[in-house]
Amino acid sequence: MRTLCRFVPVLLVLALAACASSGPMASSTAPTARPDVQPNLMHDDGEYIARVNAEARRRGLLVHWVNPPPRHVTARVE
Repeated sequence: MRTLCRFVPVLLVLALAACASSGPMASSTAPTARPDVQPNLMHDDGEYIARVNAEARRRGLLVHWVNPPPRHVTARVE
């Protein structure tokens, strides 16, 4: 019991110290966008989603997309 009474306050002090040291990161601002770098945007495959939703509606189901499928892009060879 005495060991527990000594161990719990030490853990609380360590937990509070860890929380206090993470403060500046939470309040920092987001980095500014660079105009020379194109953002990596994911686009959903709208045609596939529409086909699946239509088939689900036909069967009386409702689809909730958690991770919509990305659009497949074919590479052009020049």
